[in-house]
Amino acid sequence: MNILFEKLRAIRDGVYDGWENAVTLLGTTYTSAGNHLIVDLPFRTTGELEGLYYSDPYASRAVRDLPDAAFRQGWEVVPPPGLTPDVAEVQKLRLESKLWDLLWTQDRQNKLVEAICWGRRDGRGALWLGLDDRGEQSQPLRTDLVRRFPFLDVLEADEFSAETYYSDPLGPNFGEPATWRVTRTGGAASDTSEVHSSRMILFGSGIPTSRARRNENEWRSCPVLHGPFDMFRNLDIAMGSLVEFLQTASQGILKIANHGELLGGDQADVDLLKSRLRVLELSRAYRVMTVSAGNDQGQGAEDFSYAERGALSGVADVVLRIMTHLAGAIGEPQTLLFGVSPAGLNATGDSDVRGWYDKVGAEREGSYRHALETIVYLVAISEQLADPSEWGIAWPSLWQESPTEKADRQSKVATTDNTYITAGVVTPDAVAQARYGSGEWSDGAPQVDDDELAALAGQDLERVRGSAPSEEEVYGAPVEAQPTPEAVDPTSALNGAQVSAMVEVIKAVAAGELPRDTAVEVLAASFPISREEADRILGSVGAGFVSTVAEENATMDDADEDRLDEVFARYHATVNMSATELERWSETECSTLASKSRAPIARNLRLLRTKKEDWDAADISDANRTISFVARMRGAEQGEPARDGCPSKRDISLRNWAFDPGK
Repeated sequence: MNILFEKLRAIRDGVYDGWENAVTLLGTTYTSAGNHLIVDLPFRTTGELEGLYYSDPYASRAVRDLPDAAFRQGWEVVPPPGLTPDVAEVQKLRLESKLWDLLWTQDRQNKLVEAICWGRRDGRGALWLGLDDRGEQSQPLRTDLVRRFPFLDVLEADEFSAETYYSDPLGPNFGEPATWRVTRTGGAASDTSEVHSSRMILFGSGIPTSRARRNENEWRSCPVLHGPFDMFRNLDIAMGSLVEFLQTASQGILKIANHGELLGGDQADVDLLKSRLRVLELSRAYRVMTVSAGNDQGQGAEDFSYAERGALSGVADVVLRIMTHLAGAIGEPQTLLFGVSPAGLNATGDSDVRGWYDKVGAEREGSYRHALETIVYLVAISEQLADPSEWGIAWPSLWQESPTEKADRQSKVATTDNTYITAGVVTPDAVAQARYGSGEWSDGAPQVDDDELAALAGQDLERVRGSAPSEEEVYGAPVEAQPTPEAVDPTSALNGAQVSAMVEVIKAVAAGELPRDTAVEVLAASFPISREEADRILGSVGAGFVSTVAEENATMDDADEDRLDEVFARYHATVNMSATELERWSETECSTLASKSRAPIARNLRLLRTKKEDWDAADISDANRTISFVARMRGAEQGEPARDGCPSKRDISLRNWAFDPGK
């Protein structure tokens, strides 16, 4: 009141230039529908906010749309990386079953989404983590003693209030509530408990609010509906006025002679007038109405006409501007909040939707992930699962492609796959497995055998994974042995296109498409290098050349028995491990240190176990693949042991291809 008197005194004394001016009403909360208030107001009460939430569908959407969008596609539990697939699947099912029991109400409402909504609506909502750790609920949670997780309860702002506070001025939570007084009711039952803050997950509105302001408002952050509260009311008033305007835009008027005398007459006249008005009410929608012409002198004649209230032009624009104003205050696109189609030439609304999804994604990571992972962690402890702290969650994509967009993406991926296959970066089998190995189309990266790629390029495994070919690999001599730029003959220097063409020739030799001798002649004739230099550039690539083009395309119908006998004999002369030895080797941890793929082991186990008469064209192709690989890899440098107790990566790769260099 003192502030109000001071401002009124300032008005009396002629001081009118303040931001809040009671004469001009500038800076005040005065409206035609409300009172003139200069003093600041606290947050809206939970009763006011709840009333708006349940009575106004747009206010309800402003609260619900963000968490609904975040959890629309659900989320997935991610097991610790160290678990075997079978153990991970079993433990994941146990954890998901417990999460389902905890997070969903009897009417299938998501408790987490509900608590988030109350935090956005009222400025404070919570989940009470009903954990059994052998201690009182008023004491800090002991995660090392958790035995059970019997319940998870949603709390609205009115159901819990601050009881005690952290008082350590050097603590991270100084001045914040340490325990809460929780009062729950349901039917004829009620319960009041003191609960420590470590046993609750609190949700606010997401609007930054100072500690002092939260303290003044019962530890609530500024509710999402507090700022635009009057905007929702104004939109309701505008829409209601528009409906009323439409209903009364054209009003029928019936002029009745002696209307006043009838009203003041006897009861019979009044009853007659009432009966006439009831008939008129039933027929008021008629554009033509029968009226009395009166007597033969025209006395008592009636007249019926319409009074038009004016044009409706411009009303829609005003309402749309109010809607835009409200959507901007909430931070949600009109296309989502009101279902309004985007306006303007070629407008699609995609930018608004993408901006909204960015906001939802940020909210997922910034607010919701921590709450979810906390619950998953505590459930993993209560279920005694392996590595509770390593369990996590993964979000699905927010953006859902249309059939046209999906087809366009598949086309682009197919073009990229073809480019990589042509360049020898990946194999067709690897691409097929990546695209359709799961039973449906996927754009995952193809997984290629590291050891096979290493043999193709004549490089060691580490370089295949890490970087592009070095000068030594391209030119066949150490970098320091190369002449300095001043000593290089400009006429013999290779440009980028020439180097690329040379690499393609080397790839063709490595893939078994071109004999080594032919490649030497091609390089010497096409580039300013000698045959000796060409031979040195090829290095070990192409040693033991076996053509794969014709063999891979041949079928058993085209191949004769002599060819089958030859490949079968060469294969068994190349490998020196039996199927039993290869299978035992595949079970060791060392066998996994040189390659991510187990395909070479599977192929050679099949070849070793299959009789010659049962071989087909695919077996002949795989046998030639092994012969070529072993010939190339045996010429590579052995290298250091992959780790203690294991051979080098070169020897591991050879053993994975059924050749033991130690024999």
